[in-house]
Amino acid sequence: MNAREVGLRALAAVAALLAAGGTASYVGLVSSPTAAVPWIATLTILCAAALVLVSLPAGERRWAALAGVGGFAAELLGVHFHFPFGVDYRYTDRLALQVASVPVALAGCWVILLCYAREMAAGVAGSPWSGVVVQAAWMMAIDLVLDPVATRVMGLWEWGAGGAWYGVPLNNFAWWFAVSLCLAAVQRPPAGANRWVAGTGLGTVAFFTAIALGRGMRGAAAVGLALVGLHALVRGRLNRLRATPEACRSAGNMPRAPRASPLRRIGARSRRPDAAP
Repeated sequence: MNAREVGLRALAAVAALLAAGGTASYVGLVSSPTAAVPWIATLTILCAAALVLVSLPAGERRWAALAGVGGFAAELLGVHFHFPFGVDYRYTDRLALQVASVPVALAGCWVILLCYAREMAAGVAGSPWSGVVVQAAWMMAIDLVLDPVATRVMGLWEWGAGGAWYGVPLNNFAWWFAVSLCLAAVQRPPAGANRWVAGTGLGTVAFFTAIALGRGMRGAAAVGLALVGLHALVRGRLNRLRATPEACRSAGNMPRAPRASPLRRIGARSRRPDAAP
């Protein structure tokens, strides 16, 4: 076991321990010190984001970090100009380390969720562009679980006006899909399966689903359970393909060199000189 593997396991253990404590606290099994909550929540997110980034190959890591910065920029615009999410909202002090009223941990959230959704999309999509759409759709489905719990139970942010989905405005989900679509387009498709990314993403979904179940939020919990089931199906399919080389070749899932993002491939084609006759 090399130093990188040891570091990944240590980050995973810390993030899992903090998340387990948070779940127990939010479902009412144990109590947590109020003053420590913002720092514990922030540390949990940053540990999980670090785990995801360290587990990625260098080329993918740069684009994942860029997507996280893009997500944070979208949050800054959303809080101060109500764009691109189209609604009024603000973050509370339940997350520490804020810049211009937006928690730094939000960049980590975008990294975790975008990389996880990309991992799942790679298991079902037939082309890079369909993968981008599936990735954005997976992100929107996660938000159907995350947003109600984060606002109603955890109090991480507040909406200026109520909405039809546990107080969340429905147009927020449409814009979440649109922003995710843009950020997904700049990411590189995964060079291969990444158990750390898949495990961190599944753990995040399970965290919010468990709280939704414990608090009686049946609609949000149902979406979360559906995502957990889809995760199992996608990972099972990938495992079967990896175990059968012939199936891998027929499905186009044999290991291959890392590819550029869809947007970068368009730019490369536009710069390519015309072929000689």
